[in-house]
Amino acid sequence: MEPIPANSKKLTYFQKDEVKCPVCSGKFRREALLSGSGRLLAGDLLPDLRRIYKPSPRFGLANPLIYSI
Repeated sequence: MEPIPANSKKLTYFQKDEVKCPVCSGKFRREALLSGSGRLLAGDLLPDLRRIYKPSPRFGLANPLIYSI
């Protein structure tokens, strides 16, 4: 795998602590969402209590609904 350039725009990172799977006993690192520096631009809260996120000019569309917050 190629190294990621230092100036790339990252939305996620891998946590440094490994997690052990209770099913297969495999170890992995969780992927977490970065949230600062204008990555997430929240829109209005909808009547069904969902929030639609707007695309950021710097980072583009980020969908935090696929990550646990």
